[in-house]
Amino acid sequence: MYGVDIEIVAENSKETTVRCSPPSSGVSPLGKPIMQQICGFTAARSALRACFPVDEVAEDDAGLCLLPCVKACVLEGLLCRLSVHPKTQERAIGTALHTAGVRFDPKAFSHVVSVYCGGDGRLEAAVTPRAASFDVLCFSAPPPHEESSAVCRARYKLDELQIRSQAFARCLSQRDPCVALDIGASPGGWSAFLSEQRGWEVMACDPGKLDASVVSRSNVTHLQCMVQSVDWPSLGLPERPFGLIVSDMNGLDCRDEMRLMLSIIEGQLRAGGGLLVVTLKLPQKCSPSQAEKLSRESIAILEGSGRCKVEDALWLLANRNNERTLVASVC
Repeated sequence: MYGVDIEIVAENSKETTVRCSPPSSGVSPLGKPIMQQICGFTAARSALRACFPVDEVAEDDAGLCLLPCVKACVLEGLLCRLSVHPKTQERAIGTALHTAGVRFDPKAFSHVVSVYCGGDGRLEAAVTPRAASFDVLCFSAPPPHEESSAVCRARYKLDELQIRSQAFARCLSQRDPCVALDIGASPGGWSAFLSEQRGWEVMACDPGKLDASVVSRSNVTHLQCMVQSVDWPSLGLPERPFGLIVSDMNGLDCRDEMRLMLSIIEGQLRAGGGLLVVTLKLPQKCSPSQAEKLSRESIAILEGSGRCKVEDALWLLANRNNERTLVASVC
């Protein structure tokens, strides 16, 4: 399922606009389930104002009107709503589509025509059913998870990561049972996600409490302490027991967090196949350039150790503005 390209194209303090394109296989995954997930991914950020699913490309307005998805609208007589980014191009594109025979109705529409105007002048477009786009963006769909909202918001990061990171997707799909260490686990969103993987065991480490729906699971063990305080030999675990270590912990400078992760990896993460997933927690009022600098420095600490190779460095939709996510394999 991985391979969905998700790009933040506009954002302010109140809303986020994203562009989505299908994986390289050419089979678009943009149906109702994915759209529901995309809305969920932004729960930790500002509200999702618009999502632009795109799977066909035109060079100009004339080419746009000849795209199969647009011609299908005309042939089937669909009532549509137009969604364009940037908004300044909406009148010109709407006029071209109307002239080509596309019928628009802002209230009684059954489909949404999404058009994303790229910086190179090309137009990317798709036509999706109303139920798979507009209604979901208005949050009329039921939440995709039944856990409490606090747990649900946390797990969106891993929900999104599994469709954006091939390394993480491969880790989840492995056939052999895996033991995962969740650092900074409270209230349990990541532990909930990992414990649902077939055959997986999760060791959740956090001085805080886990949600009752998580701590009651038979394959979740809660170490109610800071990870720095764990007496690993006393646990009676085999050598390098963990195939996956994840951290969404707060309270440390991101570079110090990388040094802490390295110290844990050294004795606990399986070599040659183990994976590390870390949320970088940056200063609250962090400029884009500062975020980029801190991310580069964090990556340099991991890779400079000779123990890790960073596979993905992402600004997930589910990340807050001051968060980034790293996925690293262990050499």
